[in-house]
Amino acid sequence: MAERKYTTGLSIRHFVSHVFGRVLIPLIAISVVCYLMVTYVELPLRFLLTGVVTVITAAVTIWFFALDDVERQAALKMMKRKNRMYKNAVQRQQKVN
Repeated sequence: MAERKYTTGLSIRHFVSHVFGRVLIPLIAISVVCYLMVTYVELPLRFLLTGVVTVITAAVTIWFFALDDVERQAALKMMKRKNRMYKNAVQRQQKVN
């Protein structure tokens, strides 16, 4: 009996580079920043500073390296909508006062 081969047209190299490759740079950047903060910063509440710097590093590296154009446009649209909602709420609050 002949063995059947099924192909999906997917390349393992393409999958790995587009799935893991996009996440690898932000992961490395976040890890390096956390390591440097923990190693070289000596403050009583260092964990707060480390948390803030890590979140900023994650946001920037994910924006530039992990998101494609469609995802960036969707994120911008969502941020603009939230900003508009916030401005409207502030204006309503000012009218009440």
